[in-house]
Amino acid sequence: MLKALKYWYEVKKNPLDTNRGIGIIPYIYNQAKEYYYALYLANL
Repeated sequence: MLKALKYWYEVKKNPLDTNRGIGIIPYIYNQAKEYYYALYLANL
């Protein structure tokens, strides 16, 4: 969950929205997973 939020706010540069909070996770989880998996593969 933390990596998904870091992806959304730090990588995608979305503004911190206090109304959404962790509610965004189900919508961005797969995108974040693909991003971090690509980083993992690049470092092999």
